[in-house]
Amino acid sequence: MAAPEIFNSTGRIMRASGGLFLVRLDRDGLPLSGETVKFRARGGLRGSGPVAGDRVAVSYTEASVSGNLGTGDSAGLPGGAVESVLERKNSLIRPQMANLDRLFLIIASASPDPSTLMTDKLLAACEYKNIEPCVIIGKCELEPRSAALLRDTYEKAGYPVFVLSCRTGEGVGALKDYLRSVPDGSLCAFSGASGVGKTTLLNTLFPGISLSEGEVSRKTGRGRHTTRVAELFEFSPGENSIFIADTPGFSMIDFEKFDFLPFEALPDCMREFRAVYPDCRWADCTHTGEKDCGVLAAVKDGRIAASRRESYLEMYASLKKRADETFGKR
Repeated sequence: MAAPEIFNSTGRIMRASGGLFLVRLDRDGLPLSGETVKFRARGGLRGSGPVAGDRVAVSYTEASVSGNLGTGDSAGLPGGAVESVLERKNSLIRPQMANLDRLFLIIASASPDPSTLMTDKLLAACEYKNIEPCVIIGKCELEPRSAALLRDTYEKAGYPVFVLSCRTGEGVGALKDYLRSVPDGSLCAFSGASGVGKTTLLNTLFPGISLSEGEVSRKTGRGRHTTRVAELFEFSPGENSIFIADTPGFSMIDFEKFDFLPFEALPDCMREFRAVYPDCRWADCTHTGEKDCGVLAAVKDGRIAASRRESYLEMYASLKKRADETFGKR
């Protein structure tokens, strides 16, 4: 009996859960070209494993074409297997994804209360990973003043900012227009703390996605997690076709240990700070309290929001402590 023919292809992980990987195969002319199918991973990949957004190499047999894909053993027979993860251009731990082009970071003006520190940590991580961030301030009808202050903070920082309300429809159209301008094939994730309205926004932007929505607990003021794992969906907001990721919500607890970037990289990850570094009197200024610091001067005259420098000081202290501890162990 002849051995079954083995097909080798590539694709993108759309969802990773419970040892199964939903892969959108590339259009390469093979029997399952362009289809989205389930695979298991080779034994060596099961520990750390691929994540949503990963580009992967896969193999499958003729038996897979008739519907047996993903049912094989670790050898990949008679079904198929994820053989390897292709080179990543970036990856994030929170949300756990790879190869992101844009991160839409959602903050609520209230319910739950916004955390600029958590927001700034994610923005710094995006800068370090070369991911273009976009700030969305939701539930603006609840606290208009808070929404306006947040908008001012992040527009000064140089980020695209959208203030909107899914309840009233305010600002939703502007965000839809922005999505039409995103380059074809881009991978975009929507992320935010639990309860900020991420799933409601996705359902509003992309009718038909029908994601399960949660609510904010009246007792704790925190959101309930409704999304358990990151999952990608393909949409065409205009002439472009882009991948949109729904990601699990997080809490400040997830960010207490700030280890998303090395200590020495932090200054370059504060977008609006970079323009005023030449104004510092000292070439080795840490921007934490030195005399004639360009960053502090920019805060005093309103060019940089005070909350952004406060976040910088928090991140600086955390990363410096980790660096000192690491150095001390050598």
